[in-house]
Amino acid sequence: MDKLIRFFAIRVLICTPISVWFALSEYLRISYILLLLAFVSDAIYSLSHRESKLIVFQSNTQRQRLLFVCFIGIIVISFVVNSVWHPQPKLMSNFIGTLGIFFLLYFYYSSLVEKYLSVVLCFKYLAVSCVLLIGIIVVDSVLVNFFGIKIHDYFCIGYNGNTDYFSRFIWTSTAAPTEEPGVSAQFLNALLPFALCHFKGRKRALVCLGYAYCLFSLFSTTGIVTFVFIAMVHVFLFSRRSVKLFLLMFTISLAGFVAVSYQANDEFQMYVNQIGIIDKVAFSGKTASDADRSEGMKLAVDNAMEDPLWGMGPGYGKAIRETGYLSTFLGFMGNYGFLGGFLFILFWITFLQKIKKMPDIPEKRALLASFLAVTVAACIGDCLHMFMLWFLLPIINKSYNHSLQCGKLSVA
Repeated sequence: MDKLIRFFAIRVLICTPISVWFALSEYLRISYILLLLAFVSDAIYSLSHRESKLIVFQSNTQRQRLLFVCFIGIIVISFVVNSVWHPQPKLMSNFIGTLGIFFLLYFYYSSLVEKYLSVVLCFKYLAVSCVLLIGIIVVDSVLVNFFGIKIHDYFCIGYNGNTDYFSRFIWTSTAAPTEEPGVSAQFLNALLPFALCHFKGRKRALVCLGYAYCLFSLFSTTGIVTFVFIAMVHVFLFSRRSVKLFLLMFTISLAGFVAVSYQANDEFQMYVNQIGIIDKVAFSGKTASDADRSEGMKLAVDNAMEDPLWGMGPGYGKAIRETGYLSTFLGFMGNYGFLGGFLFILFWITFLQKIKKMPDIPEKRALLASFLAVTVAACIGDCLHMFMLWFLLPIINKSYNHSLQCGKLSVA
């Protein structure tokens, strides 16, 4: 049974990128299905063998566990209070769904990583996952843009996604049926550091080349800005080797951008406008995405100020606005008040503190870069239901504990 559960745990890491192609619904992705299979197998085995125990709540330090349990306590109180003062049709289902996400994606998955996956396996399979995601985007992009074949439509079940909405002037965005291009780019940014840490020589160069192509073909302002931000942090904090890697990736990205833009000739400016980096970073409201995001974030702050102690209740942002608050951290404030949002931010900071305490080695840099990518995604997107928000946390804990015991990671 241990081998079966370990099999599911490894496949969760490898198969998560396939969710950009395959989904039974908007939220039910293949990674969740595999995690549920691991939980069911674990539960059945534990019930049938008295000496075996279902593994839950094993991976967190006492401080992390206390902060997160307090955060869940705020959610429960918010639900009870708002059931009386701000009742909404989906309040109960949102409450149960939120607790289910926390139990499965954080507590149970953390325990799974702690018991069944070593640090070496985590880094290895996240690197493989990154290569798989790059392969999916490249294949999708080539087929749809050069041959007019939307292969991703055959993998999407029950959710049509935003393929047509995100069609661009020169390029058709890829990996769009079950993940928006921006989300795919953020997921790619979170996985790339593990691939750069794991692969060497030509393999690393090919990963960089594939990443630059994917980031360009996704037309994701968020992905580009996040990459530049992470690169700048590494240039500031770490060695000259990081500077060389940054310059290599920047040169490749710039060369691809110039080459395709030159091919567009007089329509270069229109292509630049499609990306709209300056408008989106400044929240100018000139594009649909940044106008929607700034409106959602403002609403989250307004709702938190309306009821700063307990918030407006689980799922309130989605209930009154189709796209919700469009920020995980601000969403927690809008739904559960400033206290709830503050507790989750404190909980989140504990992982950054663990990374900082690790020895200065490439694996630490990979964890920091990935953590920054996930943090940016959570700041400017609703990542509560996305596996991307949760997969990194237990790996940070595992790596930190391993570094304390061994003095180093040595997983590259």
